[in-house]
Amino acid sequence: MSALLLAFKRVNFWHFVWSAVVLSTLLSLLLSQLIHGHIVWEYPVAATFIAFTVASLLIYLIQRLRNLEQALVESAHHRAKDATERRRADNALLESQERFGNAFRDAAIGMALVGTDGHWLQVNPALCELVGYTEQELLATTFQALTHPADLDVDLAFVRQMLTGEIRTYHMEKRYFHKQGQIVWIMLSVSLVRDPVGQPLYFISQIQYITERKQVQEKLLESEARFRAILDNSPTMIFLKDMEGRYLLVNRQFESMFHLDHKTIVGKTDVEIFSPQQAAAVQANDREVVQGGVPLQFEEVALHDDGPHTSIVFKFPLRTMEGTLYGIGGITTDITERKQAEEERKKQELLVTLMLSTGPGCIKRLAADGTLHQMNPAGLKMIEADCEEDALGLSVFNLVVPEHRAAFMEMHQDVINGCARTLQFEILGLRGTRRWMETYAVPFQNPVIGQTEHLAVTHDITERYRAEEALRASEEQLRKVLEEREQLSQDLHDNIIQTIYAIGMSLEESRYLFHEDLQKADKKLEHAVASLNRVISDVRNYIVWDKHEALSGQQFCAKLAELAVTMESVQGIHFSLDLAVEAAQRLTPLEALHLPHIVQEAMSNSLRHSQSRNGLVSLQLQGGHLRLEIRDDGVGFNLEDALGQGHGLQNMTARAQKLSAHLQIVSKPGSGVQILVELPLEDQHARASS
Repeated sequence: MSALLLAFKRVNFWHFVWSAVVLSTLLSLLLSQLIHGHIVWEYPVAATFIAFTVASLLIYLIQRLRNLEQALVESAHHRAKDATERRRADNALLESQERFGNAFRDAAIGMALVGTDGHWLQVNPALCELVGYTEQELLATTFQALTHPADLDVDLAFVRQMLTGEIRTYHMEKRYFHKQGQIVWIMLSVSLVRDPVGQPLYFISQIQYITERKQVQEKLLESEARFRAILDNSPTMIFLKDMEGRYLLVNRQFESMFHLDHKTIVGKTDVEIFSPQQAAAVQANDREVVQGGVPLQFEEVALHDDGPHTSIVFKFPLRTMEGTLYGIGGITTDITERKQAEEERKKQELLVTLMLSTGPGCIKRLAADGTLHQMNPAGLKMIEADCEEDALGLSVFNLVVPEHRAAFMEMHQDVINGCARTLQFEILGLRGTRRWMETYAVPFQNPVIGQTEHLAVTHDITERYRAEEALRASEEQLRKVLEEREQLSQDLHDNIIQTIYAIGMSLEESRYLFHEDLQKADKKLEHAVASLNRVISDVRNYIVWDKHEALSGQQFCAKLAELAVTMESVQGIHFSLDLAVEAAQRLTPLEALHLPHIVQEAMSNSLRHSQSRNGLVSLQLQGGHLRLEIRDDGVGFNLEDALGQGHGLQNMTARAQKLSAHLQIVSKPGSGVQILVELPLEDQHARASS
């Protein structure tokens, strides 16, 4: 800088201006005096104006020079400063790039620069080790190829939000596929780098390996799920409380029992949930556990929907890993039913004791093996024992008579298996007296030994049994009398009445034959007299109550032949006989007695009602049956109209039922009558014929 400029720089230019104005004014006054001899004021004014203008212009120029010089100085100073700053910035950038490169390369977690299309632009060794790929292999693929399909959509959604500017960064847990095929869990943190105009350049991704943590979390979740499953499926109520008595956790049974949900219970105390009395009792037990620091068991009563319930509550202290007490836990088991059962058992025991001591009948208690454990005085008297000591330990099976012992043992086993039974049986007392007993036995659960026993009330029914036996004998005798009366009625109808009817018809015919054929009439009368004599013999037999003799096979066939001759001699109806002797020999005595009566009834009906001229009587063996057939060629009848009328069909049906035979009557008007009797062949037939 020149000395002049420096001098100018130090001068106050306005002092110079005013000095110039004053000097020019004085000078113009002096000149105007010299020139004109007096002062002309136009000269000072003009001089002052010119001086001021010139001085001001000069000041302006000098000021511009000063500003220009200052600007040049400052510009040089700034250029020097900028060069220094650029050198510093360049050095800082290089240092920063070196630090970022070192941090990127040496980072303990995976680092990557990822293009907006998903391609890996730069990856560090930690990422390569995490996924098992080399740097070149990763740079040749995209993050989409390594991402588990279940996580890809969420990841891409975050990427789109970053590209559109909705979010600046995002974090998520996701899975990569390791080169060896296993799943790798990572924590991904992503930010987006943009250019100066805001266009996306690339993503910076930080990838932290969390597989072990996820495995621990999964195991923890599984453990919690198992713990919760145990809690919620436990039939007992389970709870945890802190030191102030606030509930920390309850299981589903607790919620269900008190109709409260988890949110309503957790954080509340017993005072806020239960009645004051119940809460006070529960809290007193809690304090006892806290003060003692050991598990304790209590019996607590809580009010439920159906009334008060008694529970056994096992309470225990909760401690941290360091042993510090921080709360208590409890497991509650409802024993209301057990208490009720215990009370009921006591009532039953009292009832049994009262029954044993006061009951009029025999009341006894038997073990599973049949030994006598308890018996009242009335029972001791029945079995002829002098005192209870003589009876206890005896096997009741040995008191029952042998013929009833198996039935009694079966009844006893049913009772031990849980069934109530009633049985009548006979016993032999200790002194040899036989008595009939009726017992009602029920199972009894002995609470002391935990086994089922036989509890029975037994009555002596000897007198009643004897009376019933006498009544049964009387009824049996009456039954036999009635059966004999019925047999007599059938025999009178089938033998005597039918024969008398045939004799009457024969005599009626003989009366007309006296005028036409005396010899034939004489034969008719002779046959009628013989038949009448047989009737008289039969009546005499019925009067003396003789039994009919059993017929052999040949006698059976001969009797049917005699019936056929009688029928033909009376009215001229001819019955053909087709009788197999071997079949007749298979008849039992009872069948040989009743079948001729069935044949006689059928022939008599044909004689009286059918107007037939011919008939057939057949006895054959067919398969496993004996088949008896009686058939005529008469006018027949309507079977439905005939049923229930007269004794003939009823007698045939009754006799067939006695033989357990199948009787079938086939007829319709104009087609005759067919009567079929089928008898099963049994061993008795063979025995009868042998």
